Amino acid sequence: MNKMPHILAGLAYLLGGGAIALGVSPLWGLAAFAAAVALHGIWWGLVLAGHLETVQARIGELRRDVKFAREEIQGVLEAIESMAGKNAEMANVATELRFLKGLVEQLSGRPITLPGEAPHPKAPAKPNLPDAQVLDIVREALREGRVDLYLQPIVDLPQRRRRHYECFSRVRGPDGTMIGPDSYLALAEAYGLVAAIDNMLLFRGVQLVRRVQGRGGAGAGTGVFVNISQHTLADKRFFDEFVAFMAQNRDLAPNLVFELAEGQARRLTEAQWAALAQLAAHGFRFSMDQVVEPATLDPVALAQHSFRFIKVEARKMVEFASAGGGLAFTRLRQGLLDSRVDLIVDKIESEQVLLEVLELDASYGQGYLFGEPKPLKESQ
Repeated sequence: MNKMPHILAGLAYLLGGGAIALGVSPLWGLAAFAAAVALHGIWWGLVLAGHLETVQARIGELRRDVKFAREEIQGVLEAIESMAGKNAEMANVATELRFLKGLVEQLSGRPITLPGEAPHPKAPAKPNLPDAQVLDIVREALREGRVDLYLQPIVDLPQRRRRHYECFSRVRGPDGTMIGPDSYLALAEAYGLVAAIDNMLLFRGVQLVRRVQGRGGAGAGTGVFVNISQHTLADKRFFDEFVAFMAQNRDLAPNLVFELAEGQARRLTEAQWAALAQLAAHGFRFSMDQVVEPATLDPVALAQHSFRFIKVEARKMVEFASAGGGLAFTRLRQGLLDSRVDLIVDKIESEQVLLEVLELDASYGQGYLFGEPKPLKESQ
């Protein structure tokens, strides 16, 4: 322990007491005593000044520690908030993973098992194919992601403004050459690849809708028409996963339209109608294309099944409108208006055909006159 304070205190007492004992004036004794006490105080002042500097340094450290702790707490709070959002996002990702699982199995030709699922039985080996070169190109295109998304505009009439887009798939060879459906479709159907192509088109259509919605006002009201083929509907496992995925992404409904051919719609089973009804319950709409006989359409029934669009070829619709004095066409057009089902006249390839179509008072037109299918990046 430092003895200096005690020595100064003793000196103060001795000076004061000694002065009085020697008979010196008490005032001098008191002065000496006061000086000694002052020395004692100065000493303690110096000591306290040193301590004060140390204390101030410590306070600075504590302040830095508090600031760091505050930042750490803020980081934890932000992480908690982020995790709350991530939980919902992860649930959605899990559903999307199951949705893509069927597609991956089709692309790879091998079943896969997600965590918690029972293994699937081994798929039988496929026989050697006669047209191996084309088939290999299609398989490789599926594996390498060379099934491209093409878009064709659907315009409003008579203004010709682009309002919606229909999605098509095109297979691209390793050298960049595009292979049309007429070159591979028969083989793809024979060996079970059409469903994989259709399913990839479905998923890319969903991605496109997200991009459209990301544009805000610029994408409002724009519909993306994606075909649901008989192969997709027949794949119950995949389609069930797809319906579940759509249920968790119902915000896509204002911009996503599922399209079915008329002949396919007439062959739907009760279970398939029920699956489509689930999509409709989440706000998704349908379009019926490849209409063979416009006179057989029932606008009320179409609306009840959430069909909001029908597509009829231009030549066929013009002939129907002129047959029998146009009475059947007038009834159909009024029924569509009452049921809020829009007529899209497609395969409009020339200005002359367009002039005839304009007499039909159709809502929309589609065809090479307004634009051929183009890759996504060229269609924007």
